[in-house]
Amino acid sequence: MHMIIGAIVYAEDEEVALEKGKTIFKNLVEKEYFDYYTTMDEEFINNFPPVMRADSKDGKRFIRDNWRATKREFMKAYEKCKWILDHLTPEQIMEDKIPESLREEASKVSVLGLVRYWFYELGAYKGPRIWLYDDNEEGIREKWHLKEVLRKWNRPGYGNLNVYVVPADVHY
Repeated sequence: MHMIIGAIVYAEDEEVALEKGKTIFKNLVEKEYFDYYTTMDEEFINNFPPVMRADSKDGKRFIRDNWRATKREFMKAYEKCKWILDHLTPEQIMEDKIPESLREEASKVSVLGLVRYWFYELGAYKGPRIWLYDDNEEGIREKWHLKEVLRKWNRPGYGNLNVYVVPADVHY
């Protein structure tokens, strides 16, 4: 499956931002969170430019949409985990076993055979549930993290750098 993720990076210009983004995506692939990636300078996909200033109209929209996607993925995993906790015993969860009487309902909510997987997905730090990454290659999972990244963590040394978002099409 494919998804368009973004790396929010600090750089002097678009060229440096693109290289930083590529490094982040390369590392995510090497660590096997994704199978491969393509940046928008390599292949024009969905009308995304290769690099956007985070404070531009397109950059703000991209970040907003990807943050919403991260929240949507979290809620999907949360609802499945809630169903599991409401219907199964700790032993059934540990053994990934759903009683025959619950199999049809479990199938409808897509937890059949994936009981423990959904807890893993709920706590994901990187990979298909996370749509934005920061300059340090960390998945942005919380609103406060996103705000701090966009403010450059209010730390000295970043003042002369711009905030960019680099999109990439990743496969997982």
